[in-house]
Amino acid sequence: MIRGVLAMGRRRANSRMTEVVRVGVVTEGPPDPLTFEPTRTWAKHYEGAGRVKFPNLASFDRTAGGQQFTEQTLMLHIPATDGHEIQTDDIAEVFSSTADPSLVGRTFRITGRPQGGQTTAHRYPVEELS
Repeated sequence: MIRGVLAMGRRRANSRMTEVVRVGVVTEGPPDPLTFEPTRTWAKHYEGAGRVKFPNLASFDRTAGGQQFTEQTLMLHIPATDGHEIQTDDIAEVFSSTADPSLVGRTFRITGRPQGGQTTAHRYPVEELS
């Protein structure tokens, strides 16, 4: 019985993944001689459907190094059925979104491991880099 319920939950979770993301290790190389932009090499751990989500709208004011900033919790959902090797400190980049075009081009750093067990999606905690 649990298999059927879990499979249904995963299908529903996957249907809500409206972003296309690439996750892996990024290595910065020398600048391109024509554009002078740094070259980037990706060692991909995952590429495909995903969902960038704010689990709640709560924000926290923090002070560090004499500067005040606001922090919000972010999550990156990846299908639980995919075999992938996403690690802490990997970089995730959003390539497209059918739900929120403002996510396109934004990058995030994976800050921890997902929960395990009977889940409908792997939910990685992330922090926004850009």
